[in-house]
Amino acid sequence: MTNRNPFNDILMIMDRKTNEKMPTYFYLGTVTKGDDIGYVVINVGGLEYKEGENELMRAARMRIESGDKVLLISLDGGQKMIILCVVEEV
Repeated sequence: MTNRNPFNDILMIMDRKTNEKMPTYFYLGTVTKGDDIGYVVINVGGLEYKEGENELMRAARMRIESGDKVLLISLDGGQKMIILCVVEEV
């Protein structure tokens, strides 16, 4: 079995052309409970996603704190979110 690159799947989904309304893939969220609390909860449009309930995924070394703004992607209609990065204000 070959290992598939997940980024290729993301690009394929984003490249699809349909006549339907394009779904939303990217979301902005606010960290309500971060690594400083002990478990991560992110508010996205009034919905809370919890890392302990397999609703959130992130890179192993990514550290996020309460109050951070984050960019997320969902490939399954908002059921699970992948944290891409912390959004910095300039």
